[in-house]
Amino acid sequence: MNPRDEKGEARTILDDYLSVLRSQFYADNQREFFAQRYMLVQAIVWPARTMKSLGVWLPSARIRAILGEIIQGIKRKGDTANIKHFGAYFLYSVQSYVKIRQDHLYAEGKTARALPVGNMPLQEILAGAKVADEAETAEQTTDRLVEIADMFKPKRKPKAAPKPLAKPVDDQLSLL
Repeated sequence: MNPRDEKGEARTILDDYLSVLRSQFYADNQREFFAQRYMLVQAIVWPARTMKSLGVWLPSARIRAILGEIIQGIKRKGDTANIKHFGAYFLYSVQSYVKIRQDHLYAEGKTARALPVGNMPLQEILAGAKVADEAETAEQTTDRLVEIADMFKPKRKPKAAPKPLAKPVDDQLSLL
């Protein structure tokens, strides 16, 4: 089964935000959208990738909320008419957002994973189990987002093998 054909939550997030960005910021220039698509994918995945590197995961609804806040901020405050390379601008905006709020996002992801059971009543334990299932789903979504983004990496031609050095001729004196 081809992972690109798989329609999970991670793929849905990616497709939804690519279509939002395409319709709102690339309506006039579709060619530019496809040229910058790789950078847009990296920007969409950035919050999930950053949290995964810290060992925590955010639920898909929170990832959507983060991206929505960033897009609304760009539409409200950004001078999109004068931006020459929107993909780079969007990636920078997402990276700045995550960097500024990294501690808060880390705490959010950590509390979603940590569930003290201690002396809790049965209903609270069951509610905690439900949150644990959501955290596991968030982990799977985050991992899948990162995997999908890695599949979009541009294919580069392998470097040519270096040419072998010329063979010494027998009648030449060696330097040693």
